[in-house]
Amino acid sequence: MADLTTQSDVSLASYAGTIWRRKLTVILGVLIAVGLMIGYDSTISPTYVATSQFNLFVRPNNTNPQVTAAMYTMNSPAVVSLVTADLGYRPPKPVITQIGNTPIMNIVVTTNDPLKAAAIANAYPRGFNKYSQQNAIVAVYAATVNINQQITAAKAQQALLATQISKLPKGSPLRIAAVSQLNSLQTQINHWTSVLNGLQGNVVHNAGNVISPAIPPRVPVSPKPTSDALLAALVGLALGIAIALLQEFLDDKIRSRSDLERVFPGFATIGMIPQIREWQDRSASFLVSAEQPKSPTAEAFRGLRTSLQFLGLDEPIKTLLVTSAAATDGKTTVAANLGYTIASAAQRVIIIGCDLRKPRVHQFFGVSNEVGFTSVLLGDSELEDAIHQVEGAENLFILPSGPIPPNPAELLAGPKARSVMRRLAEEFDLVILDSAPILPVTDALVLAGNADATVFIATAGISTRRNTGRAYEMLKQVDANVVGLVLNRAPESDSYVYYRYGYGYGYGSTPTAGKGADLPPVVAAIADGTETSD
Repeated sequence: MADLTTQSDVSLASYAGTIWRRKLTVILGVLIAVGLMIGYDSTISPTYVATSQFNLFVRPNNTNPQVTAAMYTMNSPAVVSLVTADLGYRPPKPVITQIGNTPIMNIVVTTNDPLKAAAIANAYPRGFNKYSQQNAIVAVYAATVNINQQITAAKAQQALLATQISKLPKGSPLRIAAVSQLNSLQTQINHWTSVLNGLQGNVVHNAGNVISPAIPPRVPVSPKPTSDALLAALVGLALGIAIALLQEFLDDKIRSRSDLERVFPGFATIGMIPQIREWQDRSASFLVSAEQPKSPTAEAFRGLRTSLQFLGLDEPIKTLLVTSAAATDGKTTVAANLGYTIASAAQRVIIIGCDLRKPRVHQFFGVSNEVGFTSVLLGDSELEDAIHQVEGAENLFILPSGPIPPNPAELLAGPKARSVMRRLAEEFDLVILDSAPILPVTDALVLAGNADATVFIATAGISTRRNTGRAYEMLKQVDANVVGLVLNRAPESDSYVYYRYGYGYGYGSTPTAGKGADLPPVVAAIADGTETSD
């Protein structure tokens, strides 16, 4: 199996070299950022923050609601008015927060004057206590009036009863009952008098006390010229480096065979498929191997077939996974055309639609997707009933994906899927698995563990180095047996040999005689011993 040793597309030395070459840009970025920050700091007034701590007197077992109500009241217009009268100017509203679940509050004031910041932070607790006392006085007054009315009414009843008692004979039941009622009224009067005295004593109590008064801050919280300048220098450095590297990374697309092999280190490109006009519409399902068998693109697939056959000489490939990083890389197009091409060489081939999320391979062969792989896995159909023989290709069969299930990855990882693949591998010369792309979902990684070999597809001008590199790492993690790479829509500079295969013989070109004359360049190089195997 090929060595999956990771390698960065651009080495650290290359990064350092780029930064050094553009050091003036980096330095200029730092100087501009620091200069702008110093200029900005010089235009703004210093800001000071002062904090006092206020302990609220609360009733037991009900702390948080009382503290919340107190914080709301302390910022209310009534308290702000009292603080304004205390200070002689209208203060800014403080930021009041509770410390944990305690009755202690932080009162934070931010202004441009350190003395005012401390004065305001200390004035709000005084204003809150005064507001609470005023409310208490009003409440006590109302309660006092009500209690006095109750006492007056009780005394009037006492006087009436005393008159009635004086007229009743001693020892009579009526006199005894009246005396009892008289005593009960006196008990109520005594209770109300006690409550009244308690209310009057509570009027002078504060709602809380300041446990940590605010002191004038000596240092503003902003601006901070030293730390601001350091921060600006870091930002300028990062910006300068980003600008210096921008051109290096402006184009993240894979453009050539060398780009692909740099991102997928240690692997050879075993197929380079030229672009055709019919593929400009990415949604088109065009089977070029069948429709244009003498075209350079069809010849490229025959070259890919030969490469795979050569790679399977020592260990025959029975199950081949065709996958890519993203959905637009042309994996299904390659899988369909490759399957048709191999079947044309008198090998029994079956293509399994393992993309259970956005199935498309059935469209290349004009078969229905109503019954397929998922139907077999879920027990809704027998395997033989779900397989279609491709019209006009006696050795090519297709097992479409079938209805889209809610749990594709779980189905593909299950024992039933492995059993179906083993059975088909026994009945056919080659089983091609057309999977979902690697990055969006884990389906392809699940299949990679069950396949004899994996071919990775990238499309020139569409696939990105970043996505391809991520796919490489993910395949490495599952120990996938990647046997080679295929560059789809390859530029003429890479795929010129296939144009010669398609048309050269008819226009005076003669194939070079020799050991690898009938093989694609990568395989020919291996056959000649000029390319080392991974």
